[in-house]
Amino acid sequence: MQKTIESGSGKSINDELTIVLDQSDKAALCVTWTQVFVMKYDPLKFRPFTAAELYEARWETPDHAVFVELADMIPFLEGQRDQWLWIGLIRSLNPDIKGYIDVVTWILDHDDCDVAVAMYAYGCLQGPYACGRPTSRGNSSDSGGLIPLRVIEARNKSRPYTQNNLLVEQNDFQRGDPDQLLQQSYEYADKMLEKAKKEAEIKGETLREEDFPKPCISPPVELLETPLTGHQRRVDYVIDENYAVFVPV
Repeated sequence: MQKTIESGSGKSINDELTIVLDQSDKAALCVTWTQVFVMKYDPLKFRPFTAAELYEARWETPDHAVFVELADMIPFLEGQRDQWLWIGLIRSLNPDIKGYIDVVTWILDHDDCDVAVAMYAYGCLQGPYACGRPTSRGNSSDSGGLIPLRVIEARNKSRPYTQNNLLVEQNDFQRGDPDQLLQQSYEYADKMLEKAKKEAEIKGETLREEDFPKPCISPPVELLETPLTGHQRRVDYVIDENYAVFVPV
């Protein structure tokens, strides 16, 4: 098995690893590239490369930098708990590339996921809009961006986000601050209900409460009403749509 990791700028890490197996071994042993990658590059021995460092280096990445692609991101993140890094991944990785939803879901499901990270993900994944989408329209619980949003919904009810360490400014949120996101969530939910009532009236029917449309998710009120009290200032890291850059510690 051979693989060379390439960065978006065309640079490559000269990391070719060949594993030779007998035919009998192949039937008994399956080594994935992700496992080999993590064995070769111990996440605990690396740190994310900052945007400030890239600027100081005149936009050149160090020769010893590692470009961790989406496919390898989750096992590598086991040793990377920086919450500003997690926000950067949610913000900068391409949601249309396979693996993005898995990475965001992994982040949101961890106990050390910060309140601000969950808030940011809720806005980035268009959580308010999902509050106004009725499940009757074929929106299954495992479709696309609903998967991480359902993690937020479930945790909001039974396993609240308790880490509150990031110092977040209002302009750090791409799609509105928590108050705006909550207001938008209510507005979309109200519009969904009003539309259902009008459709019933056109048919000469009265929409009973038990027939109200059920949204894909409910607004995570407790999460969005949590005051942000952290002190860790924002740090931007070098993240492209399909990879993040790390350097040895």
